[in-house]
Amino acid sequence: MAHERGEPRACSVVRVPSVEEEDIRRKPRERERRQHECTAHSNRIKGLLAVQGVYNVRRQGWLLQ
Repeated sequence: MAHERGEPRACSVVRVPSVEEEDIRRKPRERERRQHECTAHSNRIKGLLAVQGVYNVRRQGWLLQ
């Protein structure tokens, strides 16, 4: 309806990326998602430890060991 009234920003044309372009974008997206997952797991574990009275777990890479 807005397009019929002549509003310029009512709709826009988008270009669908090719399969190759999506493949290029996939790796950074997956990396970002995995970083968010790692942070979420780390925060969850720290929260569970805090409930048990364990605080100040700040050693770098402590979850990897």
